[in-house]
Amino acid sequence: MLLHISTSNLQQRTTQRLLIGTLAQRHSSPPAARRREAADMTTTVDLLLKFTGGSPLLSQTQLAGVLDRSPDGLRMSLAGDNDLARRLNPAKRKIGKRVYFAVLDVAKVLDETGV
Repeated sequence: MLLHISTSNLQQRTTQRLLIGTLAQRHSSPPAARRREAADMTTTVDLLLKFTGGSPLLSQTQLAGVLDRSPDGLRMSLAGDNDLARRLNPAKRKIGKRVYFAVLDVAKVLDETGV
């Protein structure tokens, strides 16, 4: 059981690194190169869905991983009055006491900000 958790955590970390690297590479290339690669490239939504295992919602911990922040740092940022909070708070979905973020809305924010 412990080995399974470690393997799952390693797979999630690897997927997280690939997601961050792909998003960084996508927004660092010139617009003409992005247009040429558009047919071959997966969308941000597809990358996030793969990261979440097909779930349409991201937990705060998963979103913090995508944004390369600590979960507590993300929570503090979202509680404040700043650009990140204004963009991501509408994507918030509460289920009981837990807070999730809609993958489609998060992908839209990432694409608009160029993260």
